[in-house]
Amino acid sequence: MISRAAPVWCLIAIALSLPVRDTAAQTIVIGPTVGYRIGGGFDAEFNDGDGNRQRGTFDLKNSLSYGITVDILLDKVWREMFLELIWDRQKTDLVEKLSSSPGAVVTDLTSDYFLAGISSVPFPATFNWFGTLYLGAARFAGGGESEARFAWGFGLGVKYSFSERLGARVQGRTYLSTVGESRGGTSCSLYLCTEWHGFMSQLDLSGGLFVAL
Repeated sequence: MISRAAPVWCLIAIALSLPVRDTAAQTIVIGPTVGYRIGGGFDAEFNDGDGNRQRGTFDLKNSLSYGITVDILLDKVWREMFLELIWDRQKTDLVEKLSSSPGAVVTDLTSDYFLAGISSVPFPATFNWFGTLYLGAARFAGGGESEARFAWGFGLGVKYSFSERLGARVQGRTYLSTVGESRGGTSCSLYLCTEWHGFMSQLDLSGGLFVAL
């Protein structure tokens, strides 16, 4: 059986095999992240299986998340600034919170965020604090349907460099996505033909190793 730690050791081996460069020349940093995402509740009106109009509160179950983060160096004159690209996925369930059947699972749901942002490291050192602002899109898929929404967010975290090529990062990110009227019709199942307006927020706590190229 392949060890669960195999991907970590492979990442370390790749990093150690890279030629040594000056830090200023390392303009791309890439690495996987694993975390835990919470939040994602909203109120909605929906059509039940009998065609009756109902009101309820729905929630995305807290669950594990995973993704990829890529940082591209933009400026290193007075502080380090990066263009940060992230893909972050959560596989979870959409459940009813306050309705005739609280806690009932409506559908399994995959939540993806595709975001780009500006990340700033105000005081570059071996141990770096950073902040990031994001814009992009969220994609929610479940019940045989998929919907995309405008999304934005922000993050705070810390990076630690083991060497010029290898390091680790830990961050907290807040994701926000717009929500609106679904496509409707009696056959839709992603949000039970819901009509909901405003925005939804989720908090993601994650970390992982990274390699500077």
